[in-house]
This record gives sequence, structure tokens and C-alpha cells, in this order.
Amino acid sequence: MQGKRVFEVGSFIKWLEPYADGIVKDAGTGIVLKVFSHDFYGRKIMTYEVYRTKYNDKMRFEEYELEEIDD
Repeated sequence: MQGKRVFEVGSFIKWLEPYADGIVKDAGTGIVLKVFSHDFYGRKIMTYEVYRTKYNDKMRFEEYELEEIDD
């Protein structure tokens, strides 16, 4: 991962859904709907609710599962 990324609401992104071993199970594009900040034992973790265009649904992702798409 290349440093700390913070995606804004409305960002057009590529999402990745990995298996536990890191192999990518599924991927697609979407739009960030909400941003959540969590404190996990003193470590700040950001999660994002994303509208997935491929499935016409919403799903939450961590930062490492998202990449920004340049318009």
C-alpha cells in the first residue's frame, strides 16, 4: 500500500474483493457513498460504503481494497 489514502464521497473507484489469502475473487467499479472512521485499539481505520455498478448494490470496503480511477 502506498501511504494513507482517503477517498471522498463521490469518488469514482475500482473495488477489489479478495479471498483471505489475498487472491482477488471479484472486482469492479463504483462510487463512494459514505466514509466511516473506526478506532481499533488506538489505530484509525477507514472504511467506505461503495455503490457497486456491477451488482447495483452497496458494500463496505477497507482502504486497501479500493483504488481511485482518474477521470
